[in-house]
Amino acid sequence: MIAVAIYDRVVQAFGAENVFKDVDSIAGGEDFSRVLEETLAKCEAVLLLIGTTWLTTAIAGVRRLEDPSDFVRQEVESSLRHDALVIPILIGSAKMPTAVELPASLQPLCSLNARRVRAAPDFHRDMDRVIEDLGKVVKPKPKFLRGFYLGLLGLLGALFALILAFKSAKSSSKIPKLEGSRDN
Repeated sequence: MIAVAIYDRVVQAFGAENVFKDVDSIAGGEDFSRVLEETLAKCEAVLLLIGTTWLTTAIAGVRRLEDPSDFVRQEVESSLRHDALVIPILIGSAKMPTAVELPASLQPLCSLNARRVRAAPDFHRDMDRVIEDLGKVVKPKPKFLRGFYLGLLGLLGALFALILAFKSAKSSSKIPKLEGSRDN
């Protein structure tokens, strides 16, 4: 759940249109590896979430990070290859991996300064630091503008709903005609 909270804070700071979340941003039927590579090539910054089981997660007895075809490994390798700020995010009590724990292609990760993000009551303070780091390379939209756009869209939506309600009430109302009126 902390990954969702991190995503929400980043979206709040930079806008949903500027945030790519691998599992949610790739449409069904698309080539995951290709879209991931193309997207990471254009990213200014990448948050790499490292939980307590990140190093040890295995499939069929093989650590995911040892499998060159694993999407997590591919994502990290691609992030490190491109000219983007990569910030390792240590979740809770997770520790930064050492070079001997990683395949050679992932070892540059070890020299990057990580940020720790913990659950409440430290979450917002920790995320403030991450947002500040991201803000050095990614320019957030000013909060008042985001609020203005949302407010304006809300106002336009309400106006449109009122117009539709007025039109449907006007077209559905049957005004009885009186016998002998000029309209008959």
